Amino acid sequence: MARKSNKRLKRTLYIFCEGETERNYFEGLKKDSSNDFSIKIIISPDKKPKDIITYSLNSLQRKSYDKNTDLVFCVFDSDNNTKNDLDTGLKLAKEKEIEVIFSNPSFEYWFLCHFGKFTQSYDNKGLISKLSQYISNYQKNDIYIYEKTKDKLKIGIKNSKEVEAIHVKNKVELVSKDSNPVTLVYRIIEKLSK
Repeated sequence: MARKSNKRLKRTLYIFCEGETERNYFEGLKKDSSNDFSIKIIISPDKKPKDIITYSLNSLQRKSYDKNTDLVFCVFDSDNNTKNDLDTGLKLAKEKEIEVIFSNPSFEYWFLCHFGKFTQSYDNKGLISKLSQYISNYQKNDIYIYEKTKDKLKIGIKNSKEVEAIHVKNKVELVSKDSNPVTLVYRIIEKLSK
């Protein structure tokens, strides 16, 4: 007679993202997490929001994805996307019930939120310059970026929520070119901590 396993099957949290910076951050988070989720981080070969979402949907069809228990996030930035790219991606995400984790101008704004509440608009060069004031020799694709910011995670969450609230109060669409700066990365962190 086969013995029943007492091991509880974990829910899966899928994170589909644009590139190495995001993957490196979430890999660090994954190593540091002790929760009920198995975390899968997948880089999309396509970088436009609609393409990332389509890639996630196609990938999930080939995996043991359970819509009732698993979570899916698509992570992308404003930086190289047009207004139409963002609008089309957001529309598809809503139709397919995929949660969008957006940052404007780029994912690095999430890191900056760990060091203060910054509300002025940035281009990517200005954002990296500002971030370098707090993380010396900051480099994109840093494999230790999570470790360099994790002690300030609660500050990052608080500041990103406060900046988001300003946009909501002003009726600015969060997933848009108009929301500079903003980051919704904290939503993944909060899902993991529940």
